[in-house]
Amino acid sequence: MYINVSDKGYDCIKNNAILFSTDESHYYLFDYIAKDLSSLPELFKQYVSKRLDTTTFEEKEDQNKIDELNSIKEILVSAHPYYEYAYKEVILNAIGKYFNELLVYSIFEKNLLSLDRTLEKKWYYSKLTCLMPRSVVPYSCYPTGFSPLDFYNKYKDWVDCQDYSPQSNDEELVIYAPHEMPVGFSEEIQLQNWAHGLLYFLLDRTAEHLKDLTLSQRIWLYGNIFHSQEPKIQVVRNLRFSPLAIYSILPDSKRNTFNEQSTPDYRYKMQELFYEFYVNRFNAKDGIPTNLVKPLSDAIKYVKTLKTETFHEEYKINNFQDLLSIEIMLMIQSGTRIRRCDNCGKYFVSLKRNTKYCKRNGSGLSCADEIRRKRSQKKYEENPEYKLYNRAYKKNYARVSSKTITQDEFYYWDNIAKAKRDQVMSGKIGISDFNDWLDQTNSLGSIKKLSREHAKFKGL
Repeated sequence: MYINVSDKGYDCIKNNAILFSTDESHYYLFDYIAKDLSSLPELFKQYVSKRLDTTTFEEKEDQNKIDELNSIKEILVSAHPYYEYAYKEVILNAIGKYFNELLVYSIFEKNLLSLDRTLEKKWYYSKLTCLMPRSVVPYSCYPTGFSPLDFYNKYKDWVDCQDYSPQSNDEELVIYAPHEMPVGFSEEIQLQNWAHGLLYFLLDRTAEHLKDLTLSQRIWLYGNIFHSQEPKIQVVRNLRFSPLAIYSILPDSKRNTFNEQSTPDYRYKMQELFYEFYVNRFNAKDGIPTNLVKPLSDAIKYVKTLKTETFHEEYKINNFQDLLSIEIMLMIQSGTRIRRCDNCGKYFVSLKRNTKYCKRNGSGLSCADEIRRKRSQKKYEENPEYKLYNRAYKKNYARVSSKTITQDEFYYWDNIAKAKRDQVMSGKIGISDFNDWLDQTNSLGSIKKLSREHAKFKGL
């Protein structure tokens, strides 16, 4: 996969197709940070228990049901769009990593297996394959680097590297062997924790103890606290003068608006403008050939209507951690600051220090609108005068919609009703007096009479 970076976000690209895009709101990242992944280990444990006895390593007969694995896939895909296209590799990696750790744990911690036995390729292949469902790898078509043989080679390199020996009793030789039962999908949970910590320490405006530090001070502090835990990220960066992807596999409804280059109209326009240049190559040092002057003029006229970039930054990523690292690094370089929304608890880009709510629209309302609605509802629940006013307001507003009273008649009634409601709150009149007044003006005749008296008063 590749990440093609623009000034508004990035496109995630595979096989020359845009898989998904994100913009400067970084909502995919913030939603991922907030996603609850805590159920993954237990789901995986339940899945493994139906296929393999982790004590005897006997394969179980009932290996058809994969409900837990389907649930794991759903959780991952809902956490971030990356998983929609890479879930197979993530699941296989979790299975292979867990199995290798289980072998080392069973050999050196529990003394349940011999190392020689586990290094028998046929035995290893049989046990690991029973954990890899055909729904993920139909016809044994494993992704590159994720086959049972690949994990066997990793396991063999691991025990060779650590100098594990079935005859050795020296604990120092097995210092890296897990001392507890391995946990499935621990890498995904650790990755989420790592990304969350990075955002908190470096970019969170309201992080406790850190908010008064400069960005460079926060980076220095983070680097010294977590230097032993920081992963080594190596990605290939290329600079291009045209975008890598030429089409998008996303439907229009899911495509970000800034990603104009993935639309058919844009591609056709580019073919129309630059066709002559595609079929008539020339050397720029010799000037513009006569037959290309008109196409060049048309292209110049069009480009003046666009906001263009000097070049495209393109990063090759090998896994989800590479993607997260690039996105967070871009946020750091652009001076992006974030904070938690006081309503939904998720991070959002904070352009102003005093902004407390994000603009997500999960229920059709932004969090700021949602807070106003909650406050209003609380006011109605705690203050009976608001309940009385609100009930009468809805009834009379419906009369405006049905045209049984005019807009002016409604507004005049509403002004008096609000004033009397506020008098109740200040203690100038009792709530029973307010209720009596609302009953008296409940009829159409009473509302119209109020309006006529107001008009007569204004005429005097």
